[in-house]
Amino acid sequence: TIRLLEQEDPQHMASILEEASSNEQAYLMGLVNEEYAASVIKLLQTEEQEELEELMAYPEDSAGSLMSTDVFTLHENTKAQEAIAALQDHEEAEMVFYLYAIDNNEILTGVVSLRDLVTTPGNTMLKDIMSRKVHAVRPEIDQEEVARIVSQYNFLAVPVVDSDEKLLGIVTVDDVVDVIREEATEDFLQMVGAGKDREILLKSSWDNARMRLPWLFASWIGGILAAFIIGIFDNVLQSTIALA
Repeated sequence: TIRLLEQEDPQHMASILEEASSNEQAYLMGLVNEEYAASVIKLLQTEEQEELEELMAYPEDSAGSLMSTDVFTLHENTKAQEAIAALQDHEEAEMVFYLYAIDNNEILTGVVSLRDLVTTPGNTMLKDIMSRKVHAVRPEIDQEEVARIVSQYNFLAVPVVDSDEKLLGIVTVDDVVDVIREEATEDFLQMVGAGKDREILLKSSWDNARMRLPWLFASWIGGILAAFIIGIFDNVLQSTIALA
């Protein structure tokens, strides 16, 4: 797949990136070699180049590397009817799960659900209906922590802010669903003593066996109990089968 990407004409790849979201751009350019990526990025508009290079500079598997900078924001003094009109005028806006309110310094001050927006009187300002308790993360935070927050609070998106609380972007549930799935699988494997491949290789056979003993013992006891119960009701089962 990577080789196929690198065989694409840089101009054609640049045109593909222009239609993609910022985090998708960073993901694709992270797959190919640096030389090819540079040849593609230089064909993008200056603003897109800067955004993409900034995203690619974040540590791998961090919130910054996952986030999309295509965020729909409005000033906290915007009225509800004006906010709805603005949304209608920006049909191309992607991933509008929540409406993020900012102040004059572009600092994230609150978040408004679309439900609250459409059910409130039109002359109500966003600052009067927004939730000021925002679960935001820093761009350097590990993606597993972002996935935990999304999973724990059932969020559709989590805002990413810098040290000054300025909104940088959002990480959506679609961005971390694979992380959540991988973590669940990993946790299950560790519970049954399988663990990660690397951990298995680093541990002795005895340590790996000892990790699995509780689960093997529980399975063994469960099998004995099942056989015992079936034995007790054996006559009843045979009578039922005979009647059938």
